[in-house]
Amino acid sequence: MSDIESANFSETAAGNNAASPNGAPEGMAPSGVNDTLREIMAAIKRHWNRSHPTVTSGGGANAQTLTYGAAPAGYFPGQRFCFIAGFSNTGAATLNVNGLGAKAIQLAAAALTGGEILAGQMVTVAYDGTQFQITALPGHYRGGLIGIQTFGTAGSFTYTPTVGTNSVVVELVGGGGGGGGCALTGASQVAMGAAGGGGGHATKRITTSFSGVTVAVGAKGTGGAAGANNGSAGGTTSFGALLSATGGTGGNGGAAQGTPTAVFGGGAGTGSSGAPNGVGGAGGPSIAPNSTVVAAGGGGSSFSAQEVRRRTTAGAAGNNAITPGGGGSGANNTQSQGTGLAGGSGAEALSAFSNSTDTKYSSTPFPKSQLSAAGSCISDRLLSRIRVTFSIIT
Repeated sequence: MSDIESANFSETAAGNNAASPNGAPEGMAPSGVNDTLREIMAAIKRHWNRSHPTVTSGGGANAQTLTYGAAPAGYFPGQRFCFIAGFSNTGAATLNVNGLGAKAIQLAAAALTGGEILAGQMVTVAYDGTQFQITALPGHYRGGLIGIQTFGTAGSFTYTPTVGTNSVVVELVGGGGGGGGCALTGASQVAMGAAGGGGGHATKRITTSFSGVTVAVGAKGTGGAAGANNGSAGGTTSFGALLSATGGTGGNGGAAQGTPTAVFGGGAGTGSSGAPNGVGGAGGPSIAPNSTVVAAGGGGSSFSAQEVRRRTTAGAAGNNAITPGGGGSGANNTQSQGTGLAGGSGAEALSAFSNSTDTKYSSTPFPKSQLSAAGSCISDRLLSRIRVTFSIIT
């Protein structure tokens, strides 16, 4: 009996009346019953093997092959094959089943360009009468994370895209500004260094000219030295000339002065050329109603990390920022303190590259569970960041 897709099988029960073993005619001889049943069982098994991932493709990346124990008689419109990909394609690709002839593989009626088929993934194709169309490719339609690259120090790097990447979603956060130091104080005086501002933020999806782009990871702003010394600004983080996020402004150093008084924190960084752009948080204000009480402001938060504000207690050096892009807090002294104090540093820089698969049918770059994993990586480093999501877009 032929395969299920052949003309020997009819959707109408009465139409399956060919002579045994290709059918079951009225009044068929008892000796033909077992032959017909066995052929039906064999046809069902062949169909199962071909429509489920029972084989791994051979051949090469762009000329893949399937070999079944029982070869199909030919290609038929609507015929489906499911397999485990033995290779990741790097361009236009073909599929040849049991030597019946190589046929082009398409996705959404267009030739493959590279990265649509990933080694180890299940792939389902259907023959449309001319070529194979991909109908199911797990991970491709929903967007699946395929790797993470991280850069944990400030500096300049070159982005080399993952094979098959056709677009990138870039997220930038500038470095946090350092907090100002404070001077020693006399009777009835206070000294309050200003808190550093948070880094700016920019995010954008880029579909062309991203390979080989220079990634600049901005340095942290250092806290002002002990005395009325200013903290330095956080460095700018950029993805070539395509988009950038400036660092937060450093806080001013605090000289000794009378009360009541207040000091405002450093300004926030801003994003540029993103869609959208974000502004970090300014350093928090410090207030001294009298010479024995100081309400110290915390460092400014970054656009994507709102928990970074850390207050310093009265008469203490500034605290360093603890989350990406946050500013350091300023130092402060109440009255009659014989030693100046240093401000806290902003967060150092980090770039985290999250590689994912995606298609034009999906708006989600990578699964929520993978976002959590990437977020943990960033939070553990206590740094400002660049996060670039690389997506395969066909």
